[in-house]
Amino acid sequence: MTDNELRAATMLGDKYHLYLVSNCMKPELRKLQIVRNPSKEYEGRFAPMVYRVMG
Repeated sequence: MTDNELRAATMLGDKYHLYLVSNCMKPELRKLQIVRNPSKEYEGRFAPMVYRVMG
């Protein structure tokens, strides 16, 4: 999550959902996980980071 997404999740609480999709290129293995209020669910475990590619 970006820093802005984490702020929005914190502000919106149970109204904010995080959708995690795995194996999206393999329909037979595709899985969807919905995390309601991720800022509460993963409290203290987020470390927003930004990477910039200089070219």
